[in-house]
Amino acid sequence: MNDLLVEFGDRLIGGLSRVAVTTASRWAETYRRTKEGGHWSHWTCPWAIEWLDARVDRAVILKAAQMRATETMLSKGMFCNDVLKRDVLYVLPNKSPDASDFSSARFDAAVVASPYLTKLYDKANVGHKRTGVANFYIRGGQSRAGLKSVPVFMLVLDELDEMHPDNIPLAYERTSGQVEKEIWELSTPTIPEFGIAKSYEDTSQEHFFFQCPKCSKWTELSYPECLVVVGDDPSSTRTLKESHIVCKECRGVLPHAAKREFLSKGRWVPGIEGREKRGFYINQLYSMTMQPGEIAASVIKATLSEIDEQELHNSKLAMPHATKGSRVTEAQV
Repeated sequence: MNDLLVEFGDRLIGGLSRVAVTTASRWAETYRRTKEGGHWSHWTCPWAIEWLDARVDRAVILKAAQMRATETMLSKGMFCNDVLKRDVLYVLPNKSPDASDFSSARFDAAVVASPYLTKLYDKANVGHKRTGVANFYIRGGQSRAGLKSVPVFMLVLDELDEMHPDNIPLAYERTSGQVEKEIWELSTPTIPEFGIAKSYEDTSQEHFFFQCPKCSKWTELSYPECLVVVGDDPSSTRTLKESHIVCKECRGVLPHAAKREFLSKGRWVPGIEGREKRGFYINQLYSMTMQPGEIAASVIKATLSEIDEQELHNSKLAMPHATKGSRVTEAQV
């Protein structure tokens, strides 16, 4: 009898918890787990909460590298499967290694880490994960065949700039039969007026603002205004550690260790009002894992090499860029 009561209690608590999980951000905190077994948390990426919970027909994320966009879209897709009972198509540039690596290193790893997800996704292979009536498809953007005959509610185009542009409209068609749909494009940019940068142009162009702990003004982290580079040798770690971030309003120092506090209540502010297509911009100055000194080293390297200059603007600053004298074309990208 006691065992039956315990089982009934567990089911009751689980049911109440399930009812309370109505947003993707809450779902991720409840059901996803870290590799160490801890609960998933958004404290290292508070800007991603809006990405999870926004319900829009189309949205664009113009981002620096390693800003948790991919993991966020994975959680959002799983939420769509589990709670909304909707199908998801996740497209990466190539079937191999991009789609296959995402399938094993991101999706399968998330499932293994969570007892809940392990029970949820009962049938899976590299390109198709299924839970009940809902499906999560993983495809490479270079293959037209892989993008056909898959009607879905949510479409994610991850690293848009690396995809074959002729196949992107085909991916869009996978949502055309849906009354409700969500299309998310995300990528680090490459050159101006191409890919994610071009798609971002007709969006709300939102930036992540926070209240400065020094002057209390609402502001954002932008380059070069907010990065103070100390030193001129990219290999001088000791000197570069003195590099820091400042508020562009009051020039007060914003300690890297305090980001968790002053960014936690940040909010997305549109640059252009009234646009339904949402656009989000985020650079590595916001990163809680990337030290200011590491970004400063990239700034110094950019003065010595055009390759490093391109990398700084694209991967660190999330800025489309063409180096001086560059003849890089859309076709070459």
